Amino acid sequence: MTSTIEHTPVKLLFRLVRDQDGYPPVDVESVWANPQADGTYQIDNIPFFARGVAVGDAVTAKMVDDELFFEALARPSGNSLIRAIVRDETEVSKLCSELQALGCDVEVHGRMVAVDVPAAVSYAPICQLLEAGLSTERLGFEEAVLCHKISADDTGKPPT
Repeated sequence: MTSTIEHTPVKLLFRLVRDQDGYPPVDVESVWANPQADGTYQIDNIPFFARGVAVGDAVTAKMVDDELFFEALARPSGNSLIRAIVRDETEVSKLCSELQALGCDVEVHGRMVAVDVPAAVSYAPICQLLEAGLSTERLGFEEAVLCHKISADDTGKPPT
């Protein structure tokens, strides 16, 4: 008999450490995660502040006072996580459209855009878009989790 696992997403909490400027603005971030048969949890939405994890990553977690807290990365998904802050809030939807056209998923919080770059998507055009935005002071960005590598032919596709 095959055992079944509850496939209802659960809230997974990340404790955050603020820097000297008070960033991030919260002490805890919650993301949706899907319980896996091996006892891990697969991240199901884009983190805005948590470090070291991206959509699709499998992580371990521990219950503390009836809340599920992140412990460690178990298996990376190969997805990258980019966070951008757009200087002019009216530009946010344009940036989101540009990133989605390149194969990314995005989530927005004010002027902040959290970007999931799936493993199968070429990173080079995304990097070019972000670098162009940085050079024109349209935006700032961080490569919070960078699993993509730009190849010698600059396609950004994984070697075959």
